[in-house]
Amino acid sequence: MFVQSHQTPASEPEGRGVDLWMRRQVSEKLLGRGGIIGRRYIGGTDADRERYARWVERWDAPDLARRTEIARALQGGPSDLVDRSKGFATFEPGRFAHTTEVVEAARAFLRDADPVRAKVAPAKPQLYTRLLPREEVTLDSPFLRFALQPAVLEAIAAYMGAVPILHDVDLWYSVSPNTDSFTNSQLYHCDWEGLTQVRLLVYVNEVKPTDGPFVVVEAERSKEVRERVGYTFFRDGADQYGRVPDEEVYAVVDEGQTHQLDGPEGTVVVVDTARCLHYGSRVERDASRTLFACQFLAPTSFVRPLRPDLRATYRSLATPALPELEALVLGA
Repeated sequence: MFVQSHQTPASEPEGRGVDLWMRRQVSEKLLGRGGIIGRRYIGGTDADRERYARWVERWDAPDLARRTEIARALQGGPSDLVDRSKGFATFEPGRFAHTTEVVEAARAFLRDADPVRAKVAPAKPQLYTRLLPREEVTLDSPFLRFALQPAVLEAIAAYMGAVPILHDVDLWYSVSPNTDSFTNSQLYHCDWEGLTQVRLLVYVNEVKPTDGPFVVVEAERSKEVRERVGYTFFRDGADQYGRVPDEEVYAVVDEGQTHQLDGPEGTVVVVDTARCLHYGSRVERDASRTLFACQFLAPTSFVRPLRPDLRATYRSLATPALPELEALVLGA
């Protein structure tokens, strides 16, 4: 039987889980769409979020200083692979080690646990996520061998200006929702978790224009759009997060200046989804898209202060034998 991972905590916790559950409930009331902090700062404008980020920087200043020092040594060198003004980069199959292993492992896993065949409820009508159980994510797995390789970590650290924290490792499966209208992440948006974050994606199958590839606006142009449309990261209404219709984006940036990130199997994509307006999963009928997806958060992520349980998802995997860079990324 197929079982989705990362399950939501039960509403009636027992025993030692009570304290963790209470922290989650309190933080959600502060951080969520209707929360005092969430609505005013994290879910506000760029200026609101920058004010909040300055407070977060003081939360764990020694850790931030250490992570910044390591990243600074990587900037301007061969690891500096992502142009910060653009906020994204694509790499051909074979550019990074372990890519083929990730593709093969993801395919094998989904053959045995097809979410559509198992009638698993998708996270969104067009997108299944949380498909990779936590027990599959080990230091010996192809998933972490890929995500923790020095070439990947150094590139992300150089881009962010600090050694990041690995927050999530997952498989995404997109299908057509069989509707002509777009909703949620099929509309232009920026992710809320910080001023910067990186989604590292590996294409498990060829992603053609019909398969719902990511479409991205460069980071600096995205900021211009957000300023012009008065973008806020959280909005009122049925949709929790800020979305922008295509026509509003294209009134500022010509559609021809956006970037459709299709590519063959094994393509690797790095996208700063906090700085770059983007959408995905506009999958046409009878098409699909499968991605291996990693989320790297900045040490100043807005998730960290209010969600101690999410401070470092994979911290338990950080052993003394690991190189310093890998250990820091795991949350040591």
